[in-house]
Amino acid sequence: MDTKQIKENQAITWEYIAGPDTLLEYLGRKELIELSKCCKRYRNQLMSRVFENLSLETWERNNKEFYYELKKSRRFEGALDSLKI
Repeated sequence: MDTKQIKENQAITWEYIAGPDTLLEYLGRKELIELSKCCKRYRNQLMSRVFENLSLETWERNNKEFYYELKKSRRFEGALDSLKI
């Protein structure tokens, strides 16, 4: 393996930046959240993946009691708050 020594005053540049598919494969949820906080480019790419996979039906199934309580009270702000990270 060829390793290069980087001098302290040199800027570090990435020659290869992994795509969103690779990131999703190797990083966990917490790491992806931290990465999205640091890099706007990744945040935009990951956002489209999140909305692609977002299923409100699955959320409803997993949160039936909460869902029916919100539906009955018509407090949709509570539903939005529960979806925040």
